[in-house]
Amino acid sequence: MGVRFHDAPPPSKDDVSEVARRVRERALLWLRRRGYLDERAAEERSDETITAVDDPRARGSCGTAPARPSHSIESSSCPMGV
Repeated sequence: MGVRFHDAPPPSKDDVSEVARRVRERALLWLRRRGYLDERAAEERSDETITAVDDPRARGSCGTAPARPSHSIESSSCPMGV
């Protein structure tokens, strides 16, 4: 005996909202348990700045030597002004 599929009505907007809410709750719980969430207030984190000099990903996106080959971006078009 194989698998049988039965026609069913599409989910309602409320059904979809409930699934999204549950997924969000579970994802946040998972992230929180593993220490991936920074739950400090935004004001406490606002003084943390990463400059292009500190972050190699930012340097790569601004036309200097990236860590791996990517498309070319002129340094004059860099929004960070580097």
